[in-house]
Amino acid sequence: KEFRTLMALPRYICFDRSLCIYKTKRNIPPYWVNVFNYVDIVIMFLITALLTLHGVLCYAANSRLADWYTLSVSEEYVDISDLMWLAMMRQHILAIVVLLCYVKSLEYLQVTAALAIPVIIIGGMLYQLLSFFLIFAVFILAFG
Repeated sequence: KEFRTLMALPRYICFDRSLCIYKTKRNIPPYWVNVFNYVDIVIMFLITALLTLHGVLCYAANSRLADWYTLSVSEEYVDISDLMWLAMMRQHILAIVVLLCYVKSLEYLQVTAALAIPVIIIGGMLYQLLSFFLIFAVFILAFG
């Protein structure tokens, strides 16, 4: 009885006698319109990469633990330089995640009227900021 009542109303679309959807005039923007949704996706990807890298680092350190115990008595060198490279990459990815979380916090701060103008200014400067970070990364890789 309720289904027939909803089906008779002009604002409802009903499917298969089980699902009725209310028609609205409000347009819901797609997920890909908001820039902060891209930041969410990048943060999730980087956190996944960070956890994977941490797992690989822990596994490699535990596999070298037996060498450490056997070679520490004879004072031979145990090479862990590749592990240090992984640890350094983990720190860099963590720094990028922290920076993106700061950018994500700007989405929540723009609700406040006093902070909405700086968020708009940063949004307008986004292209220049990305260009600066690209040039900065090239200089770090070239001379660092």
